[in-house]
Amino acid sequence: MTVHGTYADIAGLFSGTLPASPEPDFLTRLDGHGLLYGEAVNSVFGEPEGGKTWLSLAAIAEELRSPVGRGLFLDLDHNGVRSVANRLVGLGAPRQVLADPQRFRYAEPEGSNEVMAVVADCEEWRPTIVVIDSVGELVPLFRGDSNSSDDYTRVHRQVATRLAKLGACVVLIDHVSKSTESQRYGATGTGAKRRAIDGAALRVRIRSPFTPGRGGSAVITVNKDRHGGVREHAHLDEGSKEPTAGIFEMGVGDGSSIAWKLRAPLAGERLSESAPLADVTALAALDPQPETVRDVKERMGWGSNRANAALKGLRAGEHLTIPVPEEQERNTERAADTSCSPFPDPYTQEQRNTPDQHEQETVPHAFPAATTETQVPGDVTENTPGLTPRVLEILGKGHQR
Repeated sequence: MTVHGTYADIAGLFSGTLPASPEPDFLTRLDGHGLLYGEAVNSVFGEPEGGKTWLSLAAIAEELRSPVGRGLFLDLDHNGVRSVANRLVGLGAPRQVLADPQRFRYAEPEGSNEVMAVVADCEEWRPTIVVIDSVGELVPLFRGDSNSSDDYTRVHRQVATRLAKLGACVVLIDHVSKSTESQRYGATGTGAKRRAIDGAALRVRIRSPFTPGRGGSAVITVNKDRHGGVREHAHLDEGSKEPTAGIFEMGVGDGSSIAWKLRAPLAGERLSESAPLADVTALAALDPQPETVRDVKERMGWGSNRANAALKGLRAGEHLTIPVPEEQERNTERAADTSCSPFPDPYTQEQRNTPDQHEQETVPHAFPAATTETQVPGDVTENTPGLTPRVLEILGKGHQR
């Protein structure tokens, strides 16, 4: 709202037209509270193999189960369309929706011209969620330096900010530096990255390693929350600087499905900041394993904070894979009998000949099964986050965006 096209209309705001604060209504927990903001740029960052891409794809899958959701995956890390499609199908995205270019689009641009062509296409298409994997590969495509504030800000405005202004929930997947001290501040690279986030910046920490055929879990903490809507429903553990926004858990479903859920921390569940998995694994490899912080410092040459965090992680078993129930072992064995990935190609002949979900026998697994293709968030399945206020409003009005 502006006066003469330049200045904000403060009087208009005070007269009763003050807009409500933005609400995070993407990537919702089981209790219905969201972790990402629409019409804003958000960040999901963490260590390699920590679940960042899985979490971001879960946000797309959730949105595509809504009758109004439209998702874009901008693949700069070269995951490959087969891998992305397999994961989305496993996470519950309906196949017919993924195959519809009006609902889902995938791009693997090789240069800045291709990136800008995708952005220009979005001017008309208007996706509701966009995931860019990863932001570390974005700036170099524009012949910029990711450590340069000016270069990053320029590219961010050209791509991420522009997509957000089109109405999308933009999710930038990013990494942390190798330095334990630097990791405390957020994603690697220039501080302009954090300043440019006008939604939420979420840190993803491994709790149980993500293993094909077995699943895994991660702790999601709030590194930045511009509007406070995520932090309001997060839990601040004693001794931690970042409140915990949720626990992302994946297990083995039946067939090609991946049972997943995003839940709030349980009462009394301690989720203090964990050490990098590489540090915990390094301690686990020592013989004998260290018993005290002093022992860790002397043998590894680390500082007190790093040694203490790694030793806590070792004692908590963070380097171990999660237990696999008997029925999950059977699913894993079936996957191991095939020559393909544990996450099969959804377009193979075997998958095309598979009966509809309601005709198959239900196989017990770690979490409730993924939703059917006709369900939207909030239906009867327990693991599906609740309908967000945004979707409820759209359904109530009965219109399409």
